[in-house]
Amino acid sequence: MMRVIFVLMLGLCAAAPALAQTSLLPTVERVRSQYPDLMSSAQKGDLLNRVAFEHQAEGWGLLQKTGGNRCPAPQGVDVACDILVHAPTERHFDVLVDSDGAAIPGWLDKGPCHIAVSGCDMDRFVAPIATPTVTGLGDLPAPGDYDGDGRIDIAVYRTTTGEWFIRQSSGGSRQVAWGSPGDVPMPADFDGDRKTDVAIFRPSSGDWHILNSSNATLSSYTFGAPSASGLRDTPMAGDYDRDGRADLGIYRQSSGDWFIRRSSDGGVKRIRWGAP
Repeated sequence: MMRVIFVLMLGLCAAAPALAQTSLLPTVERVRSQYPDLMSSAQKGDLLNRVAFEHQAEGWGLLQKTGGNRCPAPQGVDVACDILVHAPTERHFDVLVDSDGAAIPGWLDKGPCHIAVSGCDMDRFVAPIATPTVTGLGDLPAPGDYDGDGRIDIAVYRTTTGEWFIRQSSGGSRQVAWGSPGDVPMPADFDGDRKTDVAIFRPSSGDWHILNSSNATLSSYTFGAPSASGLRDTPMAGDYDRDGRADLGIYRQSSGDWFIRRSSDGGVKRIRWGAP
């Protein structure tokens, strides 16, 4: 009897597939930062192919799709706009949350790629191919009154390098290294000195990192859900409590809720204002 049970257990262990060991979220975030905020269908297909090609040795690919919402891939076929497939374990992952809109990097295990279980089918696995690298620098406008002269300065945040380039209305220009690829610029006056502070929101962790212009110190906060949660948090800084300092704000697209962390007392206010 013991021998039969041991053999049975051995067989079950051999049949159970191992889960994918490595999350590709860092790669998705890095590659996503090289595209515009609103991506075309072709850009989404190109992004998925580039991520899979970087990890082709690990068995990653795309999922061909012939109906419904789909995106053209460089291979000449249409694919699911948000899915990557891991061939060794036959599992598929949602890597672009809200692919019809913001296309936010995420990492959601959607389970086995078996047609009877999820509608996914390994017969539709598409191997990645080499494509030209995106050459754009990924600059985003980030205007603000950085020199405190009462006039808005022209500024850009370079998403591919995490650098700020500020053209001051009072004269001269500044370059500030503050951020990493995939971060979202959030310039605002967080310390109340009437100068815009250089600040970023990191979608992968829900962290805010602020460089205070008043004393050149760093303020860091965790306020928001990581992109992998699928809650689709969007940073929205502003002076909601009218104390002269910008507050941390989050709009949660999945529920239509606003979360505001007041700078006046550190309290958090939740307001339902918007549709999921």
